[in-house]
Amino acid sequence: MEIYTVDAFTDVPFGGNPAGVAVFGRELPGDAEMRQAAARMGYSETAFVLPLADGSFRIRYFTPVEEVPLCGHATVGAFSLLREKGLVREGKSYLARVGAGDIGVTVADGLVWLDMARPKELFALDPADAGTLLSMFALPGDACGAFLPAAVDAGLPDIMLPLKDRALLAAMNPDFDALSRLSERLGVTGVHAYAPPG
Repeated sequence: MEIYTVDAFTDVPFGGNPAGVAVFGRELPGDAEMRQAAARMGYSETAFVLPLADGSFRIRYFTPVEEVPLCGHATVGAFSLLREKGLVREGKSYLARVGAGDIGVTVADGLVWLDMARPKELFALDPADAGTLLSMFALPGDACGAFLPAAVDAGLPDIMLPLKDRALLAAMNPDFDALSRLSERLGVTGVHAYAPPG
């Protein structure tokens, strides 16, 4: 099995968000083998890709401990690798068949674009959990301004953490173990922190 490390969301080596990606010709390996390979890679997710006869791609994603239905950065990484291998072409759109359903993928101008499901708000974090979340990132209590963190599902449930400015985003110092425990308690995959441009 050949597994590549692909850095998504960057054009700088060892930048962006790394994922493992493996492409297969006839069939995907068994669950235990994919889980073991993902654990050995050690990234948050590894994508296992199988080109299908109809031109679509079956993709399964494994963390070091379990399968997840979707991973955006691993999908971007997978299609970047497929482009390099000549299995997809510039200016074309494709279908990725993933655990969360079918998603459209377009490869254009050297970029990979995903059509994600329309997000659904699941719940706003109560003030205590919002304060705990901010402390886990070493952020001040007013870091969100007038906005509140909320759990949203666009294929996977995640907490969206809006910050007032990019300086706060750059200053984050996350406690990943605490974030993992909070994510498990709230039933979400993780946290996406963001700030307005400029």
